[in-house]
Amino acid sequence: MPDTTGPTGSACRSSILVTGATGNLGREVVDRLRAHGARVRGLARDQGGPRPGVEWAVGDLTDPAAMRAALAGIDAVFLIWPLLDSAPAEAMIAELGAAAPRVVYLSSTAIDDAAARQSDPIVQVHADMEGLLRDAGLRPTVLRSDTLASNARGWAPQLRAGDVVSGPEIARTAVVDERDVADAAVAALLGRHDRREPYLLTGPEVLAAPTRWRSSAPRSGAVCGSMRSPPTSRGRGCSRTVAPSGCWKR
Repeated sequence: MPDTTGPTGSACRSSILVTGATGNLGREVVDRLRAHGARVRGLARDQGGPRPGVEWAVGDLTDPAAMRAALAGIDAVFLIWPLLDSAPAEAMIAELGAAAPRVVYLSSTAIDDAAARQSDPIVQVHADMEGLLRDAGLRPTVLRSDTLASNARGWAPQLRAGDVVSGPEIARTAVVDERDVADAAVAALLGRHDRREPYLLTGPEVLAAPTRWRSSAPRSGAVCGSMRSPPTSRGRGCSRTVAPSGCWKR
């Protein structure tokens, strides 16, 4: 990743806009930028609690006026696109093009550069966003990340409600800690770089969904089932089972 220090060894005093600043990843990026001495402006639909050294812009990525105001005086942007459609991003990207900051975009490792169309609609949105940013002349730094570990928190309501967690059958993935992604994002935002190829961010081990769920579940007793899930990546916790239907039991 790029060097994040200037000639004197201190971080550059950049002004950086962090989109999704109140989310699991955005909070980590904000904290690290502040630790490096950067000026941070967080963009969120609803302002979070007060955070020392963070200026807030309340608005939506699909609102050109809100984006124009949020981009005023900004040197670099950490961009997370949250929608399942890239079309609403065109007005936002036009504002980015007018302001001309450096852009670090969070994308997906699942993109197949050789494919005319991606096999998954979410991955297609990421591929479309990369193309829109390049076509706007922004030359983004692209961080293609695998599944964030914090996504497992989406199972929390089911875990609190009972003993079965249901979900779609999804591919095994090398889950990556959002704190590692935040480290990479900050290095790209603050560093001197001219790399045009995407950076690929992955975790240390390919995990199936039941294993990822088990690592977030309470460590209580096990039940029998038709298919045993593999052990957790850290090698601890009791056994869990997965039913062929995609309902995971504890």
